Amino acid sequence: MNTMEEARRRVEAYQGNDVDKAGNPYREHLLRVSARGTTEEERLTGLLHDLPEDHGDDITEAELRRRFGDRITDALVALTFQKDCESREEYLRRVAANRLALAVKWNDLSDNSDPDRLSKIADRRIREKLAEKYTRDKEFLRQLALNEAAKL
Repeated sequence: MNTMEEARRRVEAYQGNDVDKAGNPYREHLLRVSARGTTEEERLTGLLHDLPEDHGDDITEAELRRRFGDRITDALVALTFQKDCESREEYLRRVAANRLALAVKWNDLSDNSDPDRLSKIADRRIREKLAEKYTRDKEFLRQLALNEAAKL
């Protein structure tokens, strides 16, 4: 079995019954983030990007390393927001420090902020709050990238 097929099996096993804030199957978001990837690693990481955060009690970092390797797992670790011990800025800085994680996070934010996807969230306040959060996160990551480029 190839790694992408293994990732699909993991998503189905752990996230197959999850739904997003609009009540749609969450795996649709994962597939869209994966499809935005421009490399096989981006597609694979995109498919798995929320697995450690949403189901970290079910799958260990060691298992991810064994099944998907260090580069993918390092990116997945970087993409896992530790809500109880880090700020959003700290999290985004960690994401930005890993090129693969940064590419996948950008794809994730792009899908999350898609007006068609947001329009399916019934509660206007939640919809607006999420749109602001995704816009703020993208701008923060863009500024980090610009600052890094200015150092070159």
